[in-house]
Amino acid sequence: MTVIQEMREAAALLPDGQVKKMLIWAELELGERADRIFELEDDLMRESDQYAALVNALQAAKEATEAVTKGIHAALWQPEPPARDVTSFVNCMAAHGVEPYAKKKRVKKEAGNVATS
Repeated sequence: MTVIQEMREAAALLPDGQVKKMLIWAELELGERADRIFELEDDLMRESDQYAALVNALQAAKEATEAVTKGIHAALWQPEPPARDVTSFVNCMAAHGVEPYAKKKRVKKEAGNVATS
């Protein structure tokens, strides 16, 4: 038995007067407020369901955007091999005269072969 039903029964037993009027008013007022509370609870449940659906949609959009971004990043930014210092290798090969590292030897000009005009 609810409080509203108890108030209704108590008001029915009382003679006409202020207490009976107050019980009838309280019964009506509590009934209206209970209906309003139920409506608000339904609205809240509906809004929270919509919120959950929006959160799921945003999460799916975020994942799709991240996948596209990763694809673009992979297409544009190909990793390059790290730079290596090969100068010691080149110098060693040049010192031993290995082609194409070694410079061509210079031919010294003889001092006696000067053309006279």
